Amino acid sequence: AGEMLAGLRGAFVLLDAGSGEVLAMHSSPGFDPGLFVPSIKSGDYSKLAGDAGRPFINRAISSAYMPGSVLKPLLALALMKSGIRPDEEVDCIGYSQFGRQKVRCWRTEGHGRLAMHDAIEQSCNCYFMEMSGRAGFDTMKAVFQDFGIGSKTGLELSENSGLCPSREYMKKVYGQKWNVFDTALLAIGQGIILVTPLQAAEYMALIANGGIAYRPHLLKAVYDSDGTLIIEIKGKEPRFSSDMDAACFNVVREGMFRVVHGERGTGKKADSEKITVYGKTGTAEFKSGEQKRKNTWMAGFAEKDGEKYSYALLVEDGISGGSTCAPLIKHFFNTWID
Repeated sequence: AGEMLAGLRGAFVLLDAGSGEVLAMHSSPGFDPGLFVPSIKSGDYSKLAGDAGRPFINRAISSAYMPGSVLKPLLALALMKSGIRPDEEVDCIGYSQFGRQKVRCWRTEGHGRLAMHDAIEQSCNCYFMEMSGRAGFDTMKAVFQDFGIGSKTGLELSENSGLCPSREYMKKVYGQKWNVFDTALLAIGQGIILVTPLQAAEYMALIANGGIAYRPHLLKAVYDSDGTLIIEIKGKEPRFSSDMDAACFNVVREGMFRVVHGERGTGKKADSEKITVYGKTGTAEFKSGEQKRKNTWMAGFAEKDGEKYSYALLVEDGISGGSTCAPLIKHFFNTWID
């Protein structure tokens, strides 16, 4: 993971989806903790503290980001929970209109008619924006909360809780009522919503498992200096479970399989010959001062020999999830398995 993120600003998390064990968690750039032993020189500390890359921040758990399109698998579940059938179609003409606001799909010429599988595979903004209007904000919010958005995972380290959208937050912070345009932005993972890479990996584990996720944990066991076992963490502590029908999860997993293996999948560069990768790419645009920036994502899960691993990769100031993150995911899994 460190090799994968070398020279980049971002974070990666890999979980054993069947137990919640954190197999890898890396934040880049980092620093050499050996500099603090026995004590760090003031010059070295000042250099690290003043580094624009902010190496002291663990981006995997302490930084929260707009998820962009890696939120769409959760939204697909919310749509089905609201009664929308997976085979219902939307005609993407390249943009959707909400009052005076026009929001473009990333494919400006449009995707044409798509059902849910196709929309996940091709990451069609118009499909999810149009369908979110039918599902309604309250259903979306309820599913997001059920899947851990806005709540800490319970990891042993201090972590950011992220932000789950609410009408109350919109009124308090922006002095406005929630409207259909806000719902449309939320449908593509932008606006009032923030997740950590660890949270993204956790809700992908829930999808991989068909409705259950286990509390992420780093600690496996503690021994004293004589090798005597003091504490053993049994793991598999359920944190979330969903009562949604298994067929709903199958629809989402099929869409995520197509993201990597489909003809028009946005994450085809993550396709590995060593492990079966399911994924969802994402690109979240935001303004920093007067500058427009992008944070790029790929999150999902992978299966090999009956084991499932959920993952989330975030790269700051990337090009897109498909071009920046997908090749790195392939490189990670190939190298790790080798």
